[in-house]
Amino acid sequence: MNVNPGHNLGVHIRKLRRAAGMSQAELADRLHVGSSALSMIEQGRNQPTLRIIESVLEIFQLTPNQLFGVDPAGAPTPPPHGELVQVDADTARITPSVAVVVDRLIESVLALEDLAGAPRHALTPLYVPLELSDSGLATLADRVRQHLRIYDGVVFDYFELFESFGLRVLVLPLRINFTGACFYDPRNDNAFFIINNRHTPERQLFTLAAQLGRLLLHTWATRRGAYPATPKKQRLDPAHAAAKFAAQFLMPPRAVQATVNQLGIQPDQWTYELLLRIKHRFGVSAEAFCYRLDDLDLIPRNVKEALRAEIKRHYRNTNYREPDDSRRILTPNGRLWDLALTAGLRLGANHAELKEILRDLKRMRVVKV
Repeated sequence: MNVNPGHNLGVHIRKLRRAAGMSQAELADRLHVGSSALSMIEQGRNQPTLRIIESVLEIFQLTPNQLFGVDPAGAPTPPPHGELVQVDADTARITPSVAVVVDRLIESVLALEDLAGAPRHALTPLYVPLELSDSGLATLADRVRQHLRIYDGVVFDYFELFESFGLRVLVLPLRINFTGACFYDPRNDNAFFIINNRHTPERQLFTLAAQLGRLLLHTWATRRGAYPATPKKQRLDPAHAAAKFAAQFLMPPRAVQATVNQLGIQPDQWTYELLLRIKHRFGVSAEAFCYRLDDLDLIPRNVKEALRAEIKRHYRNTNYREPDDSRRILTPNGRLWDLALTAGLRLGANHAELKEILRDLKRMRVVKV
């Protein structure tokens, strides 16, 4: 067997344990060793005995080649969290270099959750029965808002909202034409949402909502056996259905209508300035909000077309940036930093693995430490 001499077996065992959602004490119990002994192995300070290696192979259902990190031809084996399922539509834009960064980031989150003793299950259901139609997607968006306890309320930071329910929202600075990706974590009934912060906050937010839609479509289709075929004119393939869900989720009809009614705005009274002020409440782009007003019959066609022309002129002149005073403010990677602080309180700021993780996150420009 061609074993990579630089491979740290203890580190690999630790990654396997974390990917399986097991605490150090749980694995130590199954290996019939003390937690301190397992800790020394995972830190690379002691080598596991043959008995422990055989037990690890049995517990995680691995071959020796997989455990030692190579296949017989010498190629690296997949990461221990390879059971994650990518469910978004942006797969073609994930280059090998981006895949490496995303893999490291997910691994760091799993490690911090373990070190902080944080639960891994999302606090909101990621499977919701649905009907694949425009009205069905609207109902789905309404149910998800109920599960998140926001109903028809206006949310000013969806990143914090998702993270408060245990979902992993990770914002990365990527200089490629990549909007984001979603990875479903079936073992923990949770997900990782990867967002590119090179885009405007409004696009980041729409990407996040669309990824949530893709995830819900994925879990629903998986349970029923397949994603149903729909006529082309309905445009309800996963990508379009997710976009429709995102619009319903971010701009629920009752919330938009209530806002317009409370301000006494008549259909022919919409101006560019008024549109920007109201759309800012929902965190979407000016163009998306203009379309939503049209969907809800809250703006006449001639006014909509005039506003769209002005919006497009602004986008052309600013490389598709939102007007300065209407940009949404989001809090990126808040849960990630909270996990790091909690782990530091539990283990001490000088804990070797924690310091290594934070250095890696800093190199990825995910957190400032």
